[in-house]
Amino acid sequence: MRIYAFIALLLIAVGAVFIWSASNDATWGVIALRVLVTLVALQFGYLLMIVLWSFWGKDVSAPPQQSTPIMPSQTTKTENR
Repeated sequence: MRIYAFIALLLIAVGAVFIWSASNDATWGVIALRVLVTLVALQFGYLLMIVLWSFWGKDVSAPPQQSTPIMPSQTTKTENR
C-alpha cells in the first residue's frame, strides 16, 4: 500500500470515528481519545505490515538484464570455437 493510500484511508477512518463519537454525544475528551487510539492503532498496523513485507514479501527487484549483441555478427571469441 502506498503512503498516499494509507493517509487517505487513515483520514476516512478518523473521520468515521469522530462522526460516530460525536453522534453518540460523547465528550470532547472521549472523542479525542478515540481518535488518538485509532491513529496509533492504524499506524502501528501499517508499520507491522511494512516490516512483514520486508522479511517475508516477494522480491520486487528487477533481475539483471543480459546484454545481447546488436548485430548477429558481433560475437565473442569463445562463441566462434
